[in-house]
Amino acid sequence: MTYKQLYETTHGEVEDGWEIHHIDWNHHNDVIDNLIAIPKKVHQLIHNYLGYTTREEGLLLTDLFLSNKNYKTKSISYLNFKLGENVDTNKTSELGISCKGRIGEKVDRYYKMIKGGYREKYKDGVKLYKAVGQLELDLIKESGKFPPRRKGQDTFHPVLSHYYAAKIGENWTVNHELSDGVSYILEFKVDGLYFLKQKVHDIGGLDQELWIPSNKLDEFNDSIIDDIHVVAEYRVGWDRLTQRIVMKRLALEREIDLIIGKLGDRTNPKTNKPLTKTQIKKWRTRITEAKEELVELNG
Repeated sequence: MTYKQLYETTHGEVEDGWEIHHIDWNHHNDVIDNLIAIPKKVHQLIHNYLGYTTREEGLLLTDLFLSNKNYKTKSISYLNFKLGENVDTNKTSELGISCKGRIGEKVDRYYKMIKGGYREKYKDGVKLYKAVGQLELDLIKESGKFPPRRKGQDTFHPVLSHYYAAKIGENWTVNHELSDGVSYILEFKVDGLYFLKQKVHDIGGLDQELWIPSNKLDEFNDSIIDDIHVVAEYRVGWDRLTQRIVMKRLALEREIDLIIGKLGDRTNPKTNKPLTKTQIKKWRTRITEAKEELVELNG
């Protein structure tokens, strides 16, 4: 008798789209108390992100998943963002530590075998940026990490480019009441494997950021692999011409990096087809032009 037949003999037929989960992650332990029927996506959520979950936590996740019909169409990483806080993912028991270790090994194997190029790209860490005001910078200097979010701040938003962080710093952070009329752009690196587990959100155009739940900020801080340092600052009343020059320089640097990335992939991101000789020549010409514009700006 299989474990599914054992479960159905005791609890009835399992619904379509549901699976039988071994609570202790031991697929040879087919006792009825170790089996629970849960939706397939909840099962994937447990094995890909959450690790060991108790029966009560599994039932709670199932109830929450079924309470929102939109969850059926969402990605597993989105479900982790929305539902993961309902599970203690830092269990210190031997079983809890073992399951988390198996998740890490699974993710590591996945990116090594299926997305080896991406994993190689991120093995030395990933640069992120954050615009902060004077008060937050002072707290970061004291502790060496990002401080807890204030009341009402449910999510922490590091961004993937200096350019995007500069836009936020110049247009919003510098004018915030807690910024003292100044904003700082911070640069830091996070562990590549941690980054690959996160969902990157496209905000518009080429602007991208991570959404880190405030109760997961400690985990984010633990993933930082070098010092957090200031790479730019903006002040109220700063000469607008100077600001435009800085933003133009950042935009050109970003454009060059993007084109180099496309040339490295040798694939047109719009058509997913190999680049033609004409496209390669066009982009190489644009890199030369952009570098010349940078020289003029810096001159």
